[in-house]
Amino acid sequence: MKKLQINKILIITSKIHPETVISCDTDSYDYIIAADAGYLYAESNDISVDMYIGDFDSAKLPSLYKPDISDKISILPTEKDLTDSEAALDYAMSLNPKSITILGGLNSRFDHTMGNIAILIKYALNFSNHGTSIYIIDGHNKCQVLSPGKHIIPREAAFKYLGLSSLTPKTYGFFVSGTKYTLENAILSFDSTLGVSNEILEENGIISFDDGLVLAVLSSD
Repeated sequence: MKKLQINKILIITSKIHPETVISCDTDSYDYIIAADAGYLYAESNDISVDMYIGDFDSAKLPSLYKPDISDKISILPTEKDLTDSEAALDYAMSLNPKSITILGGLNSRFDHTMGNIAILIKYALNFSNHGTSIYIIDGHNKCQVLSPGKHIIPREAAFKYLGLSSLTPKTYGFFVSGTKYTLENAILSFDSTLGVSNEILEENGIISFDDGLVLAVLSSD
């Protein structure tokens, strides 16, 4: 039997802002992972989960509610060197999807927010050729970390603003087009706000650069 290709994965974290500007169309995802207490959000929104990952220190084991899912649970130790969200992303990447969306993780504890951005940096640095797009959506924001090259960011009705920030001391050969403010062969610095508060005016915003890492954030307000 031919193995089913998993193209789109959704990871549901335990902290999701109540005003998250996304209609979670779970039918568009091939595989859904609940990280730790994320399964409670899934249950309350009638979302079917394919894999449960976490130490479950903030919620009871889902098997206590649904004994028939014990083969879909990966229990992690409470004391470990990575977060439940990172473990969930590592597992998702092992399935070789085309895109991964992490729901939640930007509007709770600030150290967890920074940790989740660090996870995106980890894959941008170490797996730049993996071909998987990774996003975090929470509250009024959608973000991703871009590696050197050309990137096409579609205009989305839910997000008015585009912010671009360098995650390295310097990002060279920086071009931005299809936006309210354009740039040509600029240098984007870590300590600069040059790329903040832009808007995508055309069908797509196009970003390209030669060196460095860039955090791209779409915001609704």
